[in-house]
Amino acid sequence: MSFAGTYPDHVPCWATSSKALVALFPKYYEAQMAHFPHPHTKVRAPRVRVSGGKPIKFSLGSKHVPATLEVISVTGGRVSMARGLRPGTLAEAFLATNAGPVSGVVELLAMKPEGKAVAQAFRFLALSDNDYSRLTDTLGFLRWRATL
Repeated sequence: MSFAGTYPDHVPCWATSSKALVALFPKYYEAQMAHFPHPHTKVRAPRVRVSGGKPIKFSLGSKHVPATLEVISVTGGRVSMARGLRPGTLAEAFLATNAGPVSGVVELLAMKPEGKAVAQAFRFLALSDNDYSRLTDTLGFLRWRATL
């Protein structure tokens, strides 16, 4: 799923509520974006390391930034990329999983140099019901596979 229009390259201070996200990404919300992950402040979501990395793409309007997924959870993850994006950047993320494609609106967070690449965290701001279901199925599979 993709939508036309320009993407803000920085999150305005008022864009912390779901109503503000609807204003920034109206066509995305017409597609029933039902999940707005809000991490519990005292309990972190279980993270799963993605062995060997998995390709992920961030779309910023006409600009597409490829990266490699290293860690994932229901609230976000960490990627490795050639050049980081400014923290606060909003993008649409696309990821192919064993349960099917997952896409959603993400906010890029802090970055940290790792050799020639940059590790950058992101958090999910909105996921559709189907994308959320595919993401949780994939996380369950990755956790199960890690126990073998």
